[in-house]
Amino acid sequence: MLKQFQTSCIIIVITITTTTITITTTITTTNTTTTTTTTIITTTTTTTTTSNFIVCRVERRERVATVHMRKRQI
Repeated sequence: MLKQFQTSCIIIVITITTTTITITTTITTTNTTTTTTTTIITTTTTTTTTSNFIVCRVERRERVATVHMRKRQI
């Protein structure tokens, strides 16, 4: 009996990119006391998450070795 093992693997890579943009704008104008407030905030955040998965499958195959014998006559 000959035993053979066959392994097949699949590598799955999942990449998730998340971008968050925050824009804050504040404008205050007062004419009587002359108060002017200007606030502009722009924030960009990028987050990258990478996950790796390896899925393997093992198959076992058995082969029967046959031996042929011949008879000789003398």
